[in-house]
Amino acid sequence: MKGLNLVLIFIIGFFFTSCEVYEDLDVEEIKSVKIGTIKDGKLNLKITADVLNPNAYGIKLKETDLQVFLDDNFMGTAHLNSPVKLLRKQTKAYTFDVEVGLEKGVMAKLITLALKKEVMLKVKGDIKAGVMGISKTLKVSKTKTIDPAILMQR
Repeated sequence: MKGLNLVLIFIIGFFFTSCEVYEDLDVEEIKSVKIGTIKDGKLNLKITADVLNPNAYGIKLKETDLQVFLDDNFMGTAHLNSPVKLLRKQTKAYTFDVEVGLEKGVMAKLITLALKKEVMLKVKGDIKAGVMGISKTLKVSKTKTIDPAILMQR
């Protein structure tokens, strides 16, 4: 019985230290942004993006609390509506069901930004992720240049 406890402690310790050897995920390309309903100042989006998970284990994205900026204009705060499991050691297209609490006056900003050839998308905040039943909150700050036409898809 003592030997079993030691093995269990070793396995748990291994998983906790494995989470520390975490390689950053990479959003390689935003394929599409489908605009859903706008209700009570909240916008529902379906975002499809190619995401690389370079880790040797799958990662489940559980929750987000991300501030979204387009060309340094605050658009709102994004929350993941349902968890997404990222497969290990591969790039794959994933669809994220997201709700964005919109900032007042954001529609006028979007119309102005839609006329540009490219805009800087910046997200920063927290993502709660899980690996093998162990959850961890990760700080995120990413910036990417996108074509604003992608935001006009329905």
